[in-house]
Amino acid sequence: ARSHRGRAMVVGTLRADALALLNERIGSLSLLAESFVVGPLARDAYRDIIVGPAEGAGVLVDPRLVDALLADVAASGRRNGGVMFDEIDAVATDALPMLAVMLRRLWERNRQTHELTREGYTALGGLAGVIAQTADDVISASALDDSTLTALRDAFVGMVNVGRGGRFGRQPLRLNGLTEGVRELLKRFEAAGLLVTSATPGCVELAHEALIRTWPLLAGWVRDARDDLVRLERLRMALDLWRSH
Repeated sequence: ARSHRGRAMVVGTLRADALALLNERIGSLSLLAESFVVGPLARDAYRDIIVGPAEGAGVLVDPRLVDALLADVAASGRRNGGVMFDEIDAVATDALPMLAVMLRRLWERNRQTHELTREGYTALGGLAGVIAQTADDVISASALDDSTLTALRDAFVGMVNVGRGGRFGRQPLRLNGLTEGVRELLKRFEAAGLLVTSATPGCVELAHEALIRTWPLLAGWVRDARDDLVRLERLRMALDLWRSH
């Protein structure tokens, strides 16, 4: 067979917080890579993401619903360098999974009328109601015993940390330390749009920090574990300080 030599271009996408890991993995090849950073989508872009596919399917979307969806997600967005995304006419970068969950619920409720309305969204309880109901449905459908529910609680608490000012945030959870049963349960939450594959290899994380506040079961688990989470964060900080010297 005759060998061929030539140049090839490889194009890929990844989250910005995984760029350092990629450079570490590819070593000196990182010098040949060119990167193009795509910033947060503006509100108008999210509006198109919501309305465009619906219109293509012949579904009417209430403009007030779009405003309500974006307002709820932006209000639950994380800080980026101390600036809330809604202050720069953008929406949190992790908004898409939550929007997908909410739109799916709305469609399931209104598929007969082929119309998505703000009234329907309000009837579902808004962002908090949709998230809580979706998560509770996964729990109910799984018929968990006490020991499995405890293991699931530990997994979800492991996806939460306590940052500056005592604010709860999300963090990646490694899957290799979990039982097969818990991993299967987490896949169900991922299929429901509440968890996402993390940029950290072999990890999963909350799709949006809003879960910590709007899913009562998780909120209770995190509240009960707060002291342990605070101690763990202090230990991490002390370890980082020790490693820096």
